[in-house]
Amino acid sequence: MGEQAVRLRLQGGVQAGQQNTAADSLSRCDEDKDLSVRAISMPELELFADLSRELTTLQDAIDKRQEIERGEAGAAWSLVDGFIVHNGRIFVPESSALWAHILATAHGVGHEGVQKTLHRLRTLFYSPHANKLVRDFVLSCTCQRNKS
Repeated sequence: MGEQAVRLRLQGGVQAGQQNTAADSLSRCDEDKDLSVRAISMPELELFADLSRELTTLQDAIDKRQEIERGEAGAAWSLVDGFIVHNGRIFVPESSALWAHILATAHGVGHEGVQKTLHRLRTLFYSPHANKLVRDFVLSCTCQRNKS
């Protein structure tokens, strides 16, 4: 979104929806959508704080951090704001106690199947074991039993 469009939007210079006879892309953007869906689908800030703390205590995270610092992890890995990042996604070790919360958040948005939950999870998080973690979680959810 351009700076001028943001300024107009903030100053009330852009009319919303049907009030705007010459509508632009900003005026009709999600005017009828329930914003609570977005709030649920956005990761919780507490989760990131908890993960940041946990990554300092898990041995596999400590080992990966040291590997990155020594330059032995490869180009896909980096450290960003205290997080271990793999190709732009935050690494969550399989041993993390936060997986239950992460999976519940990713799946709980729409109680969709394995692939959609996996896709939602992978927008922010990385684990080499994500397929198995998501599959096990989704298949154990009561929503899947009710769909059978």
